[in-house]
Amino acid sequence: MEQLNVLTISPRKDQSFILSTTSERHIIEKYKWRALRLGFVFFIMGSLAIWAINIRLGM
Repeated sequence: MEQLNVLTISPRKDQSFILSTTSERHIIEKYKWRALRLGFVFFIMGSLAIWAINIRLGM
């Protein structure tokens, strides 16, 4: 049987609860890598948009 992480009240009232059977560290790592991948995609898409605008305007 997997351990269920115990919820405690956060000092910050704007935080919501996440119910999970995985560890907090695993959840943090998962979201950190997701944020890094999305940041990379954002950078690449922005670069492509600037490149396309420069091609269109003939700069």
